[in-house]
Amino acid sequence: MGFPDIRQDRDKPILQLRQHRLFADGTKRENNTMWMVPIEIATSRSPTTPNM
Repeated sequence: MGFPDIRQDRDKPILQLRQHRLFADGTKRENNTMWMVPIEIATSRSPTTPNM
């Protein structure tokens, strides 16, 4: 089945998220499964109010 692995490149000024499939046993398998994952973003201007 696998789990969603969400990553973001901190070196870029633009927020870009990528989703990969992570397996507990560490294997890599080709699959285009995508999960609906809720993301909340807080900024220095709005540290307590998440934006979606």
